[in-house]
Amino acid sequence: MHLNSRSYNVLSALLLSSFPNLSSCAETASSSLSRPEIIVAPIQPAKAHLATTALSTPRNRTCHVSSLGSGRDDSPALLAAIKSCNNGGVVQLNETLYTISTALDIKSLQSIDFNISGTIQFSSNITYWTANSFKYVFQNSSSFWQWSGNDINWYGGGTIDGNGQPWWDAFAKDSTLARPILFVMNGVTGGSISGLKMKSPPNWFNLITGSQDVLISGMTLTAVTSNSNPVKNSDGWDTYLSSHITIQNSTILNTDDCVSFKPNSSSIIVQNLACSGSHGISVGSLGQYVGVTDIVEDVYIYNNTLSNASDAARIKVWAGAVPNSDGSLPYGAGGGSGVVRNITYDKMSVSSVDYAIELTSCYMQTTANCNAYPTKMTIQDVVFKNFVGVASKKHDPKVGTLVCSSATKFVIDITGNTRNIINMPTELEELVDFISHGNTQVRTIAVENLIPYSLSQPSIFKTNELLPVKDLKLLVRDYKQIAKDAMTILINLSTDKEVLEYLASDKEFINTLFNKLTNPAEPNANLIAMLLANLAKWDDLKHIIALERPAPKELTSNNRAIDQLMDLFVKGADGTYNKDADYDYLAYLFADLAKHEEGRKYFLTKQEYDGVVPLTKMTVFTEHKSDIRRKGVASTIKNVAFEIESHPSFLSEDEINILPYLLLPIMGNEEFDEEETMAMLPDLQLLPPDKERDSDPVIMQTHVETLMLLTTTREGRDIMREIKVYPIIRELHLKVDHDEMREACERLVQVLMRDEEGEEKVDAGMKTLARRSDKPSSSPKPFSSQANGIAGSWASQDAEDPASDSDDDKIVEV
Repeated sequence: MHLNSRSYNVLSALLLSSFPNLSSCAETASSSLSRPEIIVAPIQPAKAHLATTALSTPRNRTCHVSSLGSGRDDSPALLAAIKSCNNGGVVQLNETLYTISTALDIKSLQSIDFNISGTIQFSSNITYWTANSFKYVFQNSSSFWQWSGNDINWYGGGTIDGNGQPWWDAFAKDSTLARPILFVMNGVTGGSISGLKMKSPPNWFNLITGSQDVLISGMTLTAVTSNSNPVKNSDGWDTYLSSHITIQNSTILNTDDCVSFKPNSSSIIVQNLACSGSHGISVGSLGQYVGVTDIVEDVYIYNNTLSNASDAARIKVWAGAVPNSDGSLPYGAGGGSGVVRNITYDKMSVSSVDYAIELTSCYMQTTANCNAYPTKMTIQDVVFKNFVGVASKKHDPKVGTLVCSSATKFVIDITGNTRNIINMPTELEELVDFISHGNTQVRTIAVENLIPYSLSQPSIFKTNELLPVKDLKLLVRDYKQIAKDAMTILINLSTDKEVLEYLASDKEFINTLFNKLTNPAEPNANLIAMLLANLAKWDDLKHIIALERPAPKELTSNNRAIDQLMDLFVKGADGTYNKDADYDYLAYLFADLAKHEEGRKYFLTKQEYDGVVPLTKMTVFTEHKSDIRRKGVASTIKNVAFEIESHPSFLSEDEINILPYLLLPIMGNEEFDEEETMAMLPDLQLLPPDKERDSDPVIMQTHVETLMLLTTTREGRDIMREIKVYPIIRELHLKVDHDEMREACERLVQVLMRDEEGEEKVDAGMKTLARRSDKPSSSPKPFSSQANGIAGSWASQDAEDPASDSDDDKIVEV
């Protein structure tokens, strides 16, 4: 953020309010801090887990978290300790009880441990959690908190308590209630959780998503109701878009899957578990969504005990999409494709289980529908062996069931042996080698089939000093379809820091992307714009602001690369340059460039070749039909607004004239009284009766935060009072249910209401905006990437922290 000496002190207050109270964190130096030793046995992964090697960074200090007690929220103290002990410390939670009452997005962790010997309990405020928990698209799930980062370990013998009983009671009355998952790893690379107890989750115990190299050992999971309302959906562990996971030596008492391998889970070991009351150790369900490819492969399940369960070993995939009565395809009711491959259930002891083995490709469907619409999933190389024990009498005399909707989709072995590919190269690794094959058809098949793995198992592309990534860079210049698929993989891989720097620092590759992007006949131009937007996360890519390159004759800009990008962006709005591209994603690139002083200076400087300030070329798109374009433009404007000395230009009607472009998107068709209307900007008067405000509350929030930045100067505050910004913000606050946006409105009004030195009262007509706490408003928070292999990881935005008190003083990253 850029500030100068003329900045109004409201920004200082906002900056201070952004940080938690640090008083509860005691930082202590320590020369020797170690976590419990975890031995992975008897089955071992091909590559040792980071937590079991000396490669994990030694911890050298501790930060103690003090509990406030009496049910008060300990979230600020926890965040303060994390901030102090990140990068080489241990956070100690050793008091009797900690209460968490705030949704926590705990990200960017690096080389940090959590020694939990006390109890962490979540508050039972269902109204708050329903509105503020993190929402995921997959199976309509949500969570109290989510963790991400590298080299993270949790241990200590303590308890994480989800306080689930109130949720189970409420769910008994309202089965649509979305209940939070107790513990979510959402992007953890290299970590372990061991020796802890978990109890009473409102929903699943654990979700491991977008993660790699995770070791789980010595856990005790318990979900037991205290009344007649049953525990619901208390899966022990669910893996999703994750690989290289080991779950071992744990005890689980629950009412749903003991372990469930959700879409795009691979290279997993589950051993030495004692599961009671569950639905078994399950693959799936898979194939739920039309157009989505689900893959689960290379899973070894060894030496587990299942008792009092509906199933022991279970594989469940959906049938094909069964049309509705009107012929349309229902969403989330089957029809997805994919494969279940190389799954081994070995040495399983069962007691009072209804089915020792259950495999169905007819999940959630009737036999007739399955016959008519067989599954699109393939199941192959599945082995069940060394099962012992006694089944219940529920299905006597049967002890297992296999339901196959297609005779060509299944290759199952119940008696034979399987190779232990946990310690052998997989077909997937061999497929990567075909990226550089001399045969075009082989390359085509290879990159097409590797797309899903760029999301679920990106490590396969990082072998041999990133040789596969190097090959993919070359394929960007290959035939159209190969180039498209290679670009898609690179987009997904570029969320990895190592790959990001490798790609973004290659100036020859950047030049290749520019050449293709500026070609009016380039069919993959939008994908290239996505990739460049991702690469802008690497700070040194800002060199393109000063980069010069010959301009194609079709562009009217000069030889500056940044001007050429701006010209593409403007022409893309109406498709006049490339019929296959709208270049909307360049707005995200501009927003990231505007994080840097050089970028902000560019957007504010009149260009010699056309005499236009670049930012004014973007402001006209604040009401564009494309959500992507509007969001990127809004973020760019906000980031540029950190140049405080340029605020007079922002506010001048003869220069940037930003206010109409910020206010129109947040206005609807409401009517104001005559005095208010006549004082407003001319563009804001007499709006049509069908005028609608922006459909995305996050974009509107960004506009309000930009207005807040413009109040940094006295001139900005006076102008906003004069043109009656307050009634516009008042109506926005009243009409749109979105907590973060409404908080931004409240902060802006507080500043506008503040008395100025030398004046008695700035505006007696303004009132503090009242909150409405009865309407939850949080927008769902999707996973960073979808499982269908499309290019989506560019959208894994470094979103502003939803737990922060103040977002309007932050540079926006998109």
